[in-house]
Amino acid sequence: MGTTSEFSDEVQRLFAFIAAKAAPRVVDAPGRGDSFADYFISLEGDALRVRVAYDRAQYLVDLSPLSPDWFDLDVILEFVIGSRLAADASPNAPLPLTEQVARIQRHYHVIVDAFRPEVWARSRVQLRALQEARGQRLFS
Repeated sequence: MGTTSEFSDEVQRLFAFIAAKAAPRVVDAPGRGDSFADYFISLEGDALRVRVAYDRAQYLVDLSPLSPDWFDLDVILEFVIGSRLAADASPNAPLPLTEQVARIQRHYHVIVDAFRPEVWARSRVQLRALQEARGQRLFS
């Protein structure tokens, strides 16, 4: 990974699809909060927020439905496509950022649909349960 600026530019370029009419809005970036990661940025699009951290040579991607709730990409994908991913079963083999972006793009409309205000309360309960179960699988 290069500089903070290179990281930020690359993430903004890769996630341009979350905002239809303009570039995604940067809502949090280095110098605007505390972070455990080497690099991080949070972007807001039309119906989705994305948080990307680069830490210990791994990209960590979380998604949020324009709310304070954040969920790991694997949990979101398990929820919307109904199956555990290989990355979840092998936490020591992180996916490249481009593959994580591709997974979000493939399922973007289903993810955004699950984040709609009229279904969010139900989705949130299910996502929290999946998140807890994933934690148990990974750390038990």
